[in-house]
Amino acid sequence: EVMRERVMDISGVVVVTLALLVYGVLQERIMTVGFGPGSKELFDYSIFLVLCNRLCTCVLAFVYIAAREPNMKHAAPMH
Repeated sequence: EVMRERVMDISGVVVVTLALLVYGVLQERIMTVGFGPGSKELFDYSIFLVLCNRLCTCVLAFVYIAAREPNMKHAAPMH
């Protein structure tokens, strides 16, 4: 049981790290490679891409937590 939990933890860290790596590479490509007619336009606002990065990270974290089925028995009561 302990080994399974460690494997799940490590796999969660690896998945999140790989997702962030892929997103970082794609973000760099979007910011440096032109698009549109003649491929001369560049994406001007990187803050939107950072926001998308953070939202994707939050979604992945919530999916990971839900997949682990955390034991909520010892959690503080929600009122």
